[in-house]
Amino acid sequence: MKIFNKLFAWILFILLLTAVYSNHFDNSFHFDDSHAITENPYIRDLGNWKVFFKNAETFSSHPEHQEYRPLTTLSIAFDYWLAGGYKNLFYFHILTFLFYIILLIAIQKLTYRLLTWSDSINEQNSMRDRVNWWFAFMASVIFGLHPVSAETVNYIIQRADLYSALFSVVALLIYTNWHNGKKLCLYFIPITLGVLAKESTLAFGPIFAAYILLFEQNSSLNIIRERRKLLGAVIKTLPVFFLMIALFYLNRSMHSGAPINFSKMPIYWATQTYVVFRYFRAFFLPYDLTADTDWHLASSFYDSAVILGALFIFGLSLTIYKLSFSKKLRVISFGLLWFLLALLPTSIIPLDEVTNDHRMFFSFVGLVIALSASLKFIYYQYLSAERLTFSKKIATLFILTGIVIISSIATYRRNEVWHNEETLWFDTTIKSPKNGRGLMNYGLTRMSKGDYNKALEYFTRALEFIPYYGTLHVNIAIVNGALGRDQIAETHFRQAILYDSRSPNPFFFYARWLLGKNRIEEAHLLIKDHPSLFPYYLNSRYLLMSILQKKMDFPKLRAEAESILKDFPKDQTAKKSLIFAEALLAEKKNGERTEISELKKAEDLLDLSLLAYNIGNFELCVEAAAISTKIDPNYAEGYNNIAACNASLGRWDASIAAAEKALLIKPDYQLAKNNLEWAKKMKSGL
Repeated sequence: MKIFNKLFAWILFILLLTAVYSNHFDNSFHFDDSHAITENPYIRDLGNWKVFFKNAETFSSHPEHQEYRPLTTLSIAFDYWLAGGYKNLFYFHILTFLFYIILLIAIQKLTYRLLTWSDSINEQNSMRDRVNWWFAFMASVIFGLHPVSAETVNYIIQRADLYSALFSVVALLIYTNWHNGKKLCLYFIPITLGVLAKESTLAFGPIFAAYILLFEQNSSLNIIRERRKLLGAVIKTLPVFFLMIALFYLNRSMHSGAPINFSKMPIYWATQTYVVFRYFRAFFLPYDLTADTDWHLASSFYDSAVILGALFIFGLSLTIYKLSFSKKLRVISFGLLWFLLALLPTSIIPLDEVTNDHRMFFSFVGLVIALSASLKFIYYQYLSAERLTFSKKIATLFILTGIVIISSIATYRRNEVWHNEETLWFDTTIKSPKNGRGLMNYGLTRMSKGDYNKALEYFTRALEFIPYYGTLHVNIAIVNGALGRDQIAETHFRQAILYDSRSPNPFFFYARWLLGKNRIEEAHLLIKDHPSLFPYYLNSRYLLMSILQKKMDFPKLRAEAESILKDFPKDQTAKKSLIFAEALLAEKKNGERTEISELKKAEDLLDLSLLAYNIGNFELCVEAAAISTKIDPNYAEGYNNIAACNASLGRWDASIAAAEKALLIKPDYQLAKNNLEWAKKMKSGL
C-alpha cells in the first residue's frame, strides 16, 4: 500500500507537470538556437556524431560561440533526425522534458538519501523513513514547478544546463547508493557526460568534496579543528579532482570560441556578489524573470549593490558554517553550499551577460535540498504528529496547495512568454527596458510583419544602449533598405562590419542587399572569402553560389558546391547547385543528361530551365522544363518555359502547343499568352 501511495504520488505529479508544460511543446527557437541549431549544418546529419567529439566548431556556425559541448550537439542532431527537419518543434522539446522528469526523480532520491543520513540511529524507523520520502518528494515538486526552471526547459540549446544538473545528481547517487559503482568509480561516467554537455558541470568537483567532508567524513566546516577529517576528505576526492582537471584541459584544448576577457575579471567578480543575491531571492520571489536582463557590470567596487551582495554572501557563508556543526542541520548546510558552488563557473569566468535566468537551474538543486531539510526540521520541531492539531493540518495543507497552484500558474505563464519571438521579446522590453538586445529583437518581430516604422522605432531605442552592436546596425540597415533609404542602409551595413568583423552576419546581409540592388560584383567581392573565413555558416556560401549563378560562372559554382558537399554530403542546396553547374557545363551522355534526373522538385527543374535560357542553351531549357511537367503534369510554368525555349529554337508548333497547354491549366497566365501570341505571329510570317 505504501509503495502504491508513492507510485500514485509520482503519477499524479508527472500528470500535473505535463499539464503545466503542455503549452510549451510547440514553442519556437530563440536567440542562441539560431547559430547552434537552425544555422548549424552539422546537426542536420546524425552521421556527424563522431565529428562532434573531435571538433568544437560543430557546436555553432559562428566562431565566437564555438564551445566544446559535443553531447548537447549530438542530442540536438538526434532531435533534428527525429523531427525530419526544423518544422516539428515537438521533437525538439520532448527529449528535454523527458530528461527533466528523470532529473526530478533523481533529485527526490538524492534528497531522501541525505535526509535519511541526518537521522540518528535511534530515530531511524518506518515512520521517519516515510516522512523523509515525502519531504524529498516535496523537493522535486518545488523544483519541477518552479517558474525559473521554465527557461531551461523552453530554451532548446540551454538543455545543456539540464544535463549538468542531471549528471551531477546521478553521479552523487551512484556514489552514495551503489557500492560497486563507488568502488569501480562508475560515477565518473555521468560526470564526464555532463562536462561533454556543458563545462559548468566542473562545479561537481567542489560539490563532491563538500559531500565527502560533511557526510562521509562526518565533519563540520571547521577545517582547523577537523583537519584530520579534512585530510581524509582531500584524499578521497583526489580521483574526482584529477578527472575534473583532465576534463577541464580537454575542454580548453577543444575550445574555439571567444577568448576569456581577463581585464574585466575583478569588477565582474564584484558584480557577481549581487547577482548571487538576486538568484537566491528569485528562488523565493521570482517576479522579475526575463530572457535577457538589462544588468551591467557594477560602476565600482563600492557600488551599493556590490556591498549588499558581499554582505549577503558573507551572511550565507556564516550560516552554512554554523549549520555544518549540527548533524540534523547539515543537509541544509550542504544544500546552501551546493547553491554557491554550482554558480562558481559563471561567477568566476567573465561572460558577456552578468546574469542569466538559466544559470540558476543547476544551483537551485541545492536550494530545494536545503528547503526540504529545513521543512523537515520545522516539522519535527513544531508540526510533528503529536503537536499537529486539526487547524495546523488545515493551514499546512492550504499553504502547500497554494504554493503548488501559484507555481503551476506562474510556470504555465512563463511557457506562454516563450511561445515565439514576439511574445518573448515583448516581455523582455517590459522587464528589461534598458536591454538594447531585447528592444532590437522585438523590433525584428515587427519588421518580419512588415511594420518597418515600428521596427525602426525599437531599433533606434536599442541604439541608445548598444551603439556598437554589429547585429543592431545590420537590422537598421535592412529596415532602411526596405524603406528605400539606400544611403542610410549602406552606412549601417559598413558600421556593422566595423563593429563585428568576427561574425559572418554583417558580411552576409550586406552582400545579399547588394545582390538585390544588382550590384553583383560588389556582392561577390564581399562574400567570396567566406568559405575560408566562416566555413560552417552556409548562408554565406549559398549566397556565393547564387552570385556565381548570376555571373554565369559555372566552373566556380561547381567548385563551391563540391567544397560544401565534401563537408556536408547531404546538403540539398549544394547538391542542386552542383547538378545545375554540371548540367550547364556538360554535354549529353548517351543522349541524355543523367544528372538532371536527380532533381525531384518541379521548381528546381524550372530554375535550371531558366538558367539555361539565360545563357542561350535552349535545348537544355526545353529538356529541364519538360521533366518538370512530368513531375507535375499541372505545372503551367514548366509548359510556359517549353514554349519560350522552343520559340527561341524556331519550333513554332511545339511552342504554340506548350503555351496552349499552360493556358489550359492557368487561363490568366500572361507570360504564356505572350509566348503564344509571339509563336503564332512568327509562324504566320514564315
